[in-house]
Amino acid sequence: MARQRRSARRRISDATLRRALAQLRPPSDVMVLDAQTARVSRRLDAALKRDKNTRRATRGVLAELASSAPPVMHTLGGKFSSWISLKDTASILQILNGLYLPTDDPTFWVPASRRYFDNQISTGAVGSASAYKTTGRLTTIQSVDLNAVDESTWAGVYIMFSTDLANYGQVSRVTFEPEIDWSVRDFMDSNAVWLDRVAHLDGTIHFNARVWLTAYEFNIATGKFDPIAPPAAKIFPVWQSTWYVASLGASAMSGSLRNGAATFQFIVSPARTYALGALIQLRAWHNLRNAQGGPIPPPQSGDFTAYALFKADVPEMWLQHQVLAK
Repeated sequence: MARQRRSARRRISDATLRRALAQLRPPSDVMVLDAQTARVSRRLDAALKRDKNTRRATRGVLAELASSAPPVMHTLGGKFSSWISLKDTASILQILNGLYLPTDDPTFWVPASRRYFDNQISTGAVGSASAYKTTGRLTTIQSVDLNAVDESTWAGVYIMFSTDLANYGQVSRVTFEPEIDWSVRDFMDSNAVWLDRVAHLDGTIHFNARVWLTAYEFNIATGKFDPIAPPAAKIFPVWQSTWYVASLGASAMSGSLRNGAATFQFIVSPARTYALGALIQLRAWHNLRNAQGGPIPPPQSGDFTAYALFKADVPEMWLQHQVLAK
């Protein structure tokens, strides 16, 4: 049997393979997405065209994306080599003490104090989002709102740490470095008759996806978190697209912010508590107008579909600090 398989492989000539290659179409944007995101995106396209209620249409999609996250894969070796080269006196134990993981990660030697502390979302009228400290999975879905020219949806996870004089001295510089894998897809599919003859829409639509790293200090007097002394955040733009309102189609992109691609440094003092966040923002804005000067009429189901999906996995976050003044 093995000899027959080898013989069959030998019978495939170079000419046959070249003819097969010649039949391939150019690659499409959807090829950069993982299989789950590509499958869910197709369902979301149809759901948003059927249902004007954005949140109802996206509820099942958010649940599916959250429940079927792939297993977390840690690449700790690269982290060790990069940090030890920067500070030869650092021990492996000190490096491991800077690792923070989702609450459901099975790594037994990372204590509860170094698990993700909280998750937060924020949405507008036509946005949906989910965030899970259990897995580090973040998802945002933002449709274009004809009643608002600019709207964003946010999702993030947070870690917490406290400083003391013995370990942090009077002044220390902290480096915050999450590991992030992300993917984005947008979709435009509207009724040409409604666009041209009913709404008379003209203008462009923009989508923008960004990763934010943020730092806050707990204020004992107010019982609230305040942004640290500026700068209190760092932004990493990962994707942007622009569409004419009558365009039809979709685009997609994916990537990673790993091995120092997303870092944020700031100064801390002793006897303080800090919250650090890794967040994703999906923004949609436009300059759409009725070319005949009247108001834009409300679309019916299937008349106007324009949205983007931005998801990210944050499987681990790292902290290191350097004492500047003892």
